[in-house]
Parts: sequence; structure tokens; C-alpha cells
Amino acid sequence: MGEANPLWSKIVTIILVVATFVVFFVLIWPFIISYFKYYHSGFLPSSQETLSVVSLPDVANITEENVASGSKAKNQSIDFYIKTPTLEISAPIVEGVSQEALYHGIGHHPGTPWPADQKGNVILVGHSSWIDPANPYGFVFKNLNRLNLGDEIQIKYLDKIYHYQVMGKYLINPDDTSLFTQHVIKPTLTVYTCSPVYTNWKRLVYVAELR
Repeated sequence: MGEANPLWSKIVTIILVVATFVVFFVLIWPFIISYFKYYHSGFLPSSQETLSVVSLPDVANITEENVASGSKAKNQSIDFYIKTPTLEISAPIVEGVSQEALYHGIGHHPGTPWPADQKGNVILVGHSSWIDPANPYGFVFKNLNRLNLGDEIQIKYLDKIYHYQVMGKYLINPDDTSLFTQHVIKPTLTVYTCSPVYTNWKRLVYVAELR
């Protein structure tokens, strides 16, 4: 019996080592895939594309009013601001959702309303993890998941501050556009980013209503 204990001890040790390795590999696998995807597999998007952006079918109905409002926005300082006990984000909002646009701030989907319209669904997108040190807003939404129901999002637009209260938090598939509709009862703000960090597998989406 005394000789069997060392054997069982070795077997248990091997099992624990293998199990630890498997768990560690599972945890870091998404980061490994993302790294090679961005830098070694030729998948880095062009300046006109972004891994964060969803296709919004009903945004195709761009109204003249929204176009005019967007034209005003180009010459204005537009700011996005969140401050809670666990999260603070302050960044400019720019028109467009291309990679080039998202180098300058949080992107506003063209054709969707601006806060001053006080109707429809204002849609914004930002990076949670864009691995490019030249992009100052590559991690602007890295900690967006710390935002909770009831928290406030502020947008400064045309020298006025608009207050939105978070009413919904969702994790959806990239091809799910149900939360991006313009058919809303109250003026709405929808903010989204890729999730988990360093992947583009899901979309973390917050829906807020104008107060």
C-alpha cells in the first residue's frame, strides 16, 4: 500500500496539470485568435470598414430632416459623457462609422436622428478593443459593460445637453438588428460595441430613453 500512494499522487498531479492547462488555454484562446486575426491573417479592415458596425436595414430611409441635422453637426462640438461610481467615459461624437471616423471618436450612424430631433433612435458605435496604438479611441467602450440600468448618458449637441436614462442592456449576435429600429415610441439612444473585449463575436447594446 505504501508503494501505491506515490503512483496515485503522480496520476493526480498529472490530471491537475492537464486540467489547468486546458482551462488556461480556453481562457486565452479568444485573445490569441483576435491577435492573429488583426495582425497576421489579412483581416484588418480598410479605412472604410469596421468590425464594430452592424448593418442597419431601416436606416436606408434617410430623411431630408436627418441629413440637414447631420450637416449642422459637422461644424459643431458634439460630446458623449457617462459618469457613474464604476465608469467614466468622455469622448467626441463624429458623423460616420468607418474606421477613419472611429479614429476621431464615437461614430454616429448616418441617417439616424440627432438628439435635437427628439424623435427616432440615435445610434452610436465605438470600439471596445481596437489594437492600434495610433487610435486614441480604440478602447473608448472597453468598460461599457459597467454601465447599468438606470444610469445616465449625456450628449452635448448644438450647445444643449440631452439626458438619456439606460432602460435596457443586451448581448446580441452581430446579425441581430432588432434593437436598431427607428420605430420607437419615445426618443431613444442606442449605443453598442463589440463584446467580449478583443473579439467581435457579440454586440453589447444599451438602449436609453430621452428624459
